[in-house]
Amino acid sequence: MDVLRHGAMSRAFGGIRAPSTLGTFLRAFTWGHVRQLESATEAFTANLVGTAGCCPARTR
Repeated sequence: MDVLRHGAMSRAFGGIRAPSTLGTFLRAFTWGHVRQLESATEAFTANLVGTAGCCPARTR
């Protein structure tokens, strides 16, 4: 990546590139977005564990 950062982008990639980066995308997230993702991750993990049956059921 350091080589690409120091001017090799035009040799590595042809055409016009979008100015957006992963950092720009991640900075667009608000605290509310992060909480929603955390909630979805918890629900997904709980469903996965319940479906796989690899751990005893936990209650909150």
